Amino acid sequence: VDISLPAVQNTEENCRLHGLKNVKVMQSDMFAKVEGKFDIILANAPYIDDDFAADDQQFATSRRYMPTLFARVGDHLAENGRLLIQFPSKARPRIEKLASQHGLELQSMQPLPPKTLLLSLLSVLYLQVGFKSAIYLLKRRAAAARAPVLQMSAAE
Repeated sequence: VDISLPAVQNTEENCRLHGLKNVKVMQSDMFAKVEGKFDIILANAPYIDDDFAADDQQFATSRRYMPTLFARVGDHLAENGRLLIQFPSKARPRIEKLASQHGLELQSMQPLPPKTLLLSLLSVLYLQVGFKSAIYLLKRRAAAARAPVLQMSAAE
């Protein structure tokens, strides 16, 4: 799922090239067209943290994406579902705060291995330098155990 039609078309072509037939690709603004519950949801959020004046430009920023993702993901996670996000390592406090606000907890955070030379050069080209990415695995927070209910009836 991607809001960008070229990204959707690129994914469809990659699936075709690799012979993947069990992948459904769709254009959607996050969960707008998504139905159902999933065991795992993967998200590669935009790293851009700017605040654009025009709301229609805000879709490509983490300021809109991350709060929206956390607010809506619970509706689409199965009972033991997980959310896997790639995002900068320095954002851990932000991710933990968003998770806590929406009934999730950080299960693990794994830094990505160093980039190859070619990927480092591409990162410079796309102005993605200075980010040390990590993979965050989040799960639903365990429901608090309920205390026994004491039922009292009026004396007869």
